[in-house]
Amino acid sequence: MSSTTNEGSNVPYIPRLVEEVADFIIEDHTKRKKKLEKIQTVISYHRVNTIDQGQIYKDKNTIKSALSYYAMMHNFQFKTDRSEPREYLVSCTDDTCSWFVRASKYRDQDLFKVRKCISNHICSVEIVMEDHRQAKNIVIGELIKNKYKSIKRNYTPNDTMNNINDDFGVTMGNTKAWRSRKKALRLVRGNPDDLYQKLQMYLHMLKQANPGTITHLLTDKEDRLKYLYIVFSNSIKGWRYLRSIIAVDGTFLKNAHGGSLFSASTLDSNNNIFVLAFGIANSENDNSWLWFFSKLRDTYGEHKGMIASNYIFFFT
Repeated sequence: MSSTTNEGSNVPYIPRLVEEVADFIIEDHTKRKKKLEKIQTVISYHRVNTIDQGQIYKDKNTIKSALSYYAMMHNFQFKTDRSEPREYLVSCTDDTCSWFVRASKYRDQDLFKVRKCISNHICSVEIVMEDHRQAKNIVIGELIKNKYKSIKRNYTPNDTMNNINDDFGVTMGNTKAWRSRKKALRLVRGNPDDLYQKLQMYLHMLKQANPGTITHLLTDKEDRLKYLYIVFSNSIKGWRYLRSIIAVDGTFLKNAHGGSLFSASTLDSNNNIFVLAFGIANSENDNSWLWFFSKLRDTYGEHKGMIASNYIFFFT
């Protein structure tokens, strides 16, 4: 009997074929396993417990944040001896201490690899750092950014000062705490300037998710936001059951770009506030109020046989 075919047939001998396929799968699996073992895990986060020779970080900013976090966690400070696009070199602020880390680019990519690391300290690290040089705004922002993922949570700068002092023994002033909060918000919610560019997309998705919702966006000659008007579909549906008294209010927006927020609301049968519309303008003036009222009239034109001009508006 042939080892590869059945007698009198050109069909491969099945048991032998199965063995060859199995050997190929095992050999391929072994090669893949060895290849994966050579590939080291790329660190993309800053919360590291150890800094070791051979570690590979996502980029230079990641290893800088990781070193800062490591220094705060172990209660010592370091200085930057060299900072170049392809190399990063730091050492302990105590010249008598041998702690030292050198990292450089890896494989012509953004990756940074720790080439040399002396992790032993001969200086005293049992000292509370009142003004830790590694406690920068961006580092503190990374540490507290998870506190701002929920808009319902009120995490104040005073909370930041207390928690950083409790966790790392580092004290900071109110100004640094506020700046760290700003960094954290940007890390979680993005750059406000970039988010304005996505406003059209947001309004489109808002109407897709809430059929019947009305939005109007008006920009100036430089394509900057001038007026914005939003009415949710549920507000329109509920309007017919509400009173013909509309309270309107305006308030300043506390952000880098300023502007004003307009709102229109009324009361339901249980005397609860029922929001009818929102509006945003680059400034609060007669033209912006006129634009908001015109959109409000177009939305809620008639109500129980009455036209909008017969409604009672109450300014709060």
